Amino acid sequence: MTQLDTLQKHFRTLRMPTAYEVIGEVITSAQRESWSLETFTRELLEQELEGRRQRRIERLKKVSHLPPGKTLATFERHRLPLQLQRLIPPGLRRRVRRQSR
Repeated sequence: MTQLDTLQKHFRTLRMPTAYEVIGEVITSAQRESWSLETFTRELLEQELEGRRQRRIERLKKVSHLPPGKTLATFERHRLPLQLQRLIPPGLRRRVRRQSR
């Protein structure tokens, strides 16, 4: 078993799927660019965190049962009753207006 195989096994055990997938690429980049240990570790962990963030977003989209393409930018606030429109925080209203332009 190679060192890469051992690392991948550990990442799988620790439930770090993105690190499992990218470890080979990160090692190659680190060797090519002479990264320090801190830089290597930071890059690997940043990729793992980004992968987790993306999977979380996809999971939440799936459980929301919203149709594809439904976003705050496409939300038609004017169709809500006036009482509900007033419940939308002012910052959110501005952000929706900016996104829809």
